[in-house]
Amino acid sequence: MFVVHLNAYSSSGGFGGCDVPTGFDYLLSLFMGDPSIDIARIINPKNIKNIKSKEERDKLFIQLIYCLAFAEEKEPFKRDAEEALDYAGRRIGLNESLYFNYCKAQLLSAFEKAEKYGITDAECLKQLKEGVLPLVQKGKYKKSKLVVYEIIPSAKCPELSNQMFNLALLSESEVFKRMDKINFAKHLKNDGLLSDQGLNEFLKSDEASEN
Repeated sequence: MFVVHLNAYSSSGGFGGCDVPTGFDYLLSLFMGDPSIDIARIINPKNIKNIKSKEERDKLFIQLIYCLAFAEEKEPFKRDAEEALDYAGRRIGLNESLYFNYCKAQLLSAFEKAEKYGITDAECLKQLKEGVLPLVQKGKYKKSKLVVYEIIPSAKCPELSNQMFNLALLSESEVFKRMDKINFAKHLKNDGLLSDQGLNEFLKSDEASEN
């Protein structure tokens, strides 16, 4: 299959580029502004390893939320957020992998939180597109700051550094429960996304211990 390097969704002002197969559907996606191109680029494991810092990682995670909101509200192909993710998975040939399933679950959860926090309107989308989190706009956490939260600290499990499936969107007033972290880590280990050593290091840490 021939591959051509194209800038991601040029008509909508997307960010960056990715390698996508040629063909009418892909070229149409490019020119019509398909966010699945950017989603595929960001979650591609080959690109994850090139992320240089926590700040860059968090910005990309926020831009993924923007892509899902764009798909849900504006994208001309009439795909919702889940369909945009599935299409992105097919673009990089990972749509049936456990890696992709974890990415999909975490990103859909983050997008649902974004809707709950009221940050998917036009003004907030401008900030999300730049990789900046607005303040919570509605609900019990209104006016609270939002954070990109690392579920399993990469300081304890470096193998999870920069993995989008290890991130969550939370207000600064919320807490990720200890047992939820432990169960998540065990699921990752059972599904081959976290090593035995990584799990053991996490379970020995303060993050996993009783307060």
